[in-house]
Amino acid sequence: MSDLDSVRPPAWASLMPHHYPPVHNISSSWSRRLLLAIGREGKLLSHKPDATKGEGYFHFIPQNGSRRVFIKTLRSKHLKSQLEANRIIEQLADEALPVSPLLDGYPRRIDNEYSLFAYNLIDGRFAHANQDDLAALGRLLGRTHNALSALPWAAQIREQSTQRNEHLAKLRIRALNLINTENPAYKPLSLTSITLSDDNAQALHGDLNIGNILFGKSSGQPALLDLEDANHNWHNPIVDLAMAIERFVLVLEPDDKKAFILGKALIDGYKATHHGPICWSQTASDILCILSARSLSLLLNSSQAINQDEVTKFVQLSQQARSREALLRRLWDFGASE
Repeated sequence: MSDLDSVRPPAWASLMPHHYPPVHNISSSWSRRLLLAIGREGKLLSHKPDATKGEGYFHFIPQNGSRRVFIKTLRSKHLKSQLEANRIIEQLADEALPVSPLLDGYPRRIDNEYSLFAYNLIDGRFAHANQDDLAALGRLLGRTHNALSALPWAAQIREQSTQRNEHLAKLRIRALNLINTENPAYKPLSLTSITLSDDNAQALHGDLNIGNILFGKSSGQPALLDLEDANHNWHNPIVDLAMAIERFVLVLEPDDKKAFILGKALIDGYKATHHGPICWSQTASDILCILSARSLSLLLNSSQAINQDEVTKFVQLSQQARSREALLRRLWDFGASE
């Protein structure tokens, strides 16, 4: 399986993590191998009571009291995409954006199958459903898009995005042949197109879910995590904005009146820092249904066992985008207004 259609295990099975930070002090043969690869005395914390061999996320607490480290283990076949993502992270760091680049000396091989990546831990919390957090997130996203629009290797990202778009279109057709198309659960796959808007296209973050933004405990300001999808996302910036509204507004606030206030705060924050015009050429509900269809196409074509929890998640997200279409239209109308 290539990186084009690779499906990595999710950090959690639902839309929201159960807790942060991890709380389980683990001690297993796998964790001992990770500590050996790190080469320092300390302990590992995990979201699971124990850790077995595979891909995962950990906090490393050094015995000498130095700064905590975020650890993730991935199959070595993802090494290239991770290093390309770190190149983007380092560029954002040069623009004084709050990110955490790969630590010197990493990645490190654990064995022939897995590699270990280490980053300075951002001590923070997940976003709250309030106007202050959403406005701060919008301002960060605007600044991030400014920096991503000036990447010197933009042509490479654009080409990789084109390749992935073509590949996902083929996977969608294959998925339609694998499932019962009369099942309303798979309505997202029946879209006539899964093409995202390329008006004013540039590199995007591409994965703005609740776990990829942490608000610093001391600063109260958001920091950006996990830019692997920026390697192959070349679209209109409103694609990122729609996903941010989906995960940080619609998911967190079921009341449409309150959600509109939160979405407005996010868009206001974004427009305050984003340079240049914004082209609202594709509706938010269409964007979100397309994103769900693309994810379902990947999941249903995975060579691994299908993660039914993930399938259900994207089906529900697509249904949410349609059921709250009027709210999304109001937010897009507000964004497009002067």
